[in-house]
Amino acid sequence: MKLDWILKLPNLESMSLGSSPSAEVVFDLEELKVIKDVEICSRLTKLTLEQLPNLQRMWKWDVKLQGISIFRNLRDLFVYKTGLSFLFSVSVAKCFREIRVIRMWDCPNMKAVIVDEEGRNKGTYDIIEFPLLEHLSIRQCPMEKFFLYPHGKKESVTTTSDLQDAYSNSFFDRKVTFPNITELEIGGLLCQEIWNNQIPTDSFQKLESLVLTKCDSLQSIATSYMWKRPQRHPEILKVISCRSIKVIYEGDGTDIESGKLRRLVLRDLENL
Repeated sequence: MKLDWILKLPNLESMSLGSSPSAEVVFDLEELKVIKDVEICSRLTKLTLEQLPNLQRMWKWDVKLQGISIFRNLRDLFVYKTGLSFLFSVSVAKCFREIRVIRMWDCPNMKAVIVDEEGRNKGTYDIIEFPLLEHLSIRQCPMEKFFLYPHGKKESVTTTSDLQDAYSNSFFDRKVTFPNITELEIGGLLCQEIWNNQIPTDSFQKLESLVLTKCDSLQSIATSYMWKRPQRHPEILKVISCRSIKVIYEGDGTDIESGKLRRLVLRDLENL
């Protein structure tokens, strides 16, 4: 989709693109020459991409976003059965301050949600925040990381913390925060842990529901660090068909306050 066309729809509020086997790029920004600040679909609140098996990128040349504001009011993003290997670069992810719902289902090439294509300057450490995200659903996307360094760039990681994150076995780390997320549904991941002790203190404090399905590499659900704070205790916990799960809660010998758990479903866990 050429940018000059999309700029002619400033009042667009909802967009659905699907059933196009030949589509490789959704928004082509390659030829855009920014003279002053430009807003792209500033009123768009819902975007759906589905049945796009050869889709390679949502944005082409999205590393050059100076002066461009993309979908600053987007609230709902649904991605189903596409060929995407990731959703956002770092610069694009920072535009989505209003997003409430992200659903990614059945994307067999998906390796991460955010990829650090640009490469951060030496000594810098940016935390990406989704301040209003409430619902995150990932099904049958073979990811190991939410935030990923591109293949071959781990050697260029500049800080000790970044190095730990790059080689960590956990899906979430400290580079992305979710202060208002209440529902987390994850299926088909390849990671060994959901989170580690580098999780920011304000992440997942409002989590009410955690559903894990068919995560065959996952070995434990919650470390003592994650659930030591009662605010992080979900009310609903479902763990289904995760064949390598050995531990639901890993304690460290210290007392914790009783949780808020109201519903617990454990099914088809061969090693528990």
